[in-house]
Amino acid sequence: MIYLIILIPLLLYACIWTYFILGCIKKPISSYEDIGNDLRLSIVIPFRNERDRIGPLLSCLDQLNTSGFELNIFFIDDHSEDGGKEFLNLWKKETNQCVQIIELEKSNEFGKKRAIKRGVDQSKDDWIFILDADSTISIDFLQEFKKEIIYNKDVYLLPVVEDASGFLLSVVESYMLSIISFASANNNQPILSNGTGMIIKRSLFLQLDPYEGNYHIASGDDLFLLEKIKEEVPYRLHPLRKKKLIVHTASPKTYSKMLNRSIRWAGKMNRSNLKFTKVVGLIVILCNFSILITFVFQLYENTFKVITGIIALKFFFDLLLFLIAVNFYGSRKLIIKTPIVFLLYPLHLLLVMINLMIRRKVWKGRKI
Repeated sequence: MIYLIILIPLLLYACIWTYFILGCIKKPISSYEDIGNDLRLSIVIPFRNERDRIGPLLSCLDQLNTSGFELNIFFIDDHSEDGGKEFLNLWKKETNQCVQIIELEKSNEFGKKRAIKRGVDQSKDDWIFILDADSTISIDFLQEFKKEIIYNKDVYLLPVVEDASGFLLSVVESYMLSIISFASANNNQPILSNGTGMIIKRSLFLQLDPYEGNYHIASGDDLFLLEKIKEEVPYRLHPLRKKKLIVHTASPKTYSKMLNRSIRWAGKMNRSNLKFTKVVGLIVILCNFSILITFVFQLYENTFKVITGIIALKFFFDLLLFLIAVNFYGSRKLIIKTPIVFLLYPLHLLLVMINLMIRRKVWKGRKI
């Protein structure tokens, strides 16, 4: 009886993963839009104490092919204390791009959401591309994005993955989260977005005003924006998956940093109203915990037939979805390393849940 109860989360997990797999193979419908003149786009980059990590992004922006675009780049300084603004001012003098560096007001403005809103307000362009300071994009990113306008949407979700050379557990997780984000959005039920992977029409952002009432929460800009989009214009969103549109982000260098980030993500999830996202998250947690519970029972009974079958079934669905992700995003060498990652992931979730209950959640020195 106990094993039957434990199997229920696994069956729900298999159903959800099948839903995502079907979302990956579903063909999107295009609706041609005549672009006409150059696209007017602003890249909004909020930053705080990113002096030592922003170099790769600046190199990308220097080399970016802007043909067919009127491009403006806004760096919004959220009270940095590491000389980042001064470093950017030096780069601004040398680059050919049109760059503005803006500081949030000391008295009443702070946080990433305020920084994004300030950049959007400052822009006069049609499109807003929100990008993190530790991210990189390809030289032909803008040209590839211009081809995607055929879908005639107002919001485009970009694929976001960590550099394959980073911390393995975190890299594999980023691939899985990115493919889930794409698949759910392609099924018209987006459950995830990444704060550094969205292009949205400026007029729509201003109409939604997604952060109103949430500025006091340090994190969660991506989820609050997605929440507003789902509430008001769910069919104006389209996910993208071309390799040249991938946004690469830096990976945590240690497990401790990954754990802290996971705790922060779990904390901001609790503050959102994305119900389907929470349901999927609960199923994932219960499935992974059921593996740990089954292992304990099997250890007591000195037999491992049931736990072997459960792990094999879960691994099948995980690997299938991960193979699709690798096919989309590259880095096939990760495949041979994934078995140990999938085995360790239940322990990672257990640590996240324990820390979530006993630790104060902070991000860059600010309470979430």
